Amino acid sequence: MKVNCIKSSILLIAVIFSIVSYLHLNTQAQDKKAAATTNWIGYLVVGQEELADPIAGRGPYPKADAQVQIGLRNDGTVVWRKSPVKK
Repeated sequence: MKVNCIKSSILLIAVIFSIVSYLHLNTQAQDKKAAATTNWIGYLVVGQEELADPIAGRGPYPKADAQVQIGLRNDGTVVWRKSPVKK
């Protein structure tokens, strides 16, 4: 009788601990999703071959692509999107 009571108590404690842990982790995940903000810092820069000055040597030079914006989220992730249409 005493052994059955101890086993039931341990099982009940394990179930309660599992439920509390799940709820705590789920709440943390929702907080991180809600807090993600993005700072759109500029445009995508790509290399384009230089044709103007052959004496200096040919090679890629940076050119900004205004159709793609890059951004930095507050969690350190770099993201990109199509540039919004400017009117």
